[in-house]
Amino acid sequence: PEIGEGILYKLSDSTGDLQMTEVGREDLRRYMLDTNEVMILDRIAEIFIWVGNKASEVERRSAFRTATNFLKTNNRDPKTPIHMYKEGVAINNPLWNKIFDD
Repeated sequence: PEIGEGILYKLSDSTGDLQMTEVGREDLRRYMLDTNEVMILDRIAEIFIWVGNKASEVERRSAFRTATNFLKTNNRDPKTPIHMYKEGVAINNPLWNKIFDD
């Protein structure tokens, strides 16, 4: 399936339960990154986790485990690289910066 720039999910516990929902696919934009949540970008060959400044403690603590479970659930290589970034900290990954350069 065509993923373009990737599939962007948000990890949120705003409903009381931790849920991962798709927020964008193929053509991604910086405005899609929500400061209140943890965002997970699936690029198939690698996973990016972006932690918003206002993400809850549960979301922050669960981010990496959720990404590894996502790989397992989707029968993906458990050695897939997972990159983790925090909002407000410079990101030096050229691919991430290319995707969110708008």
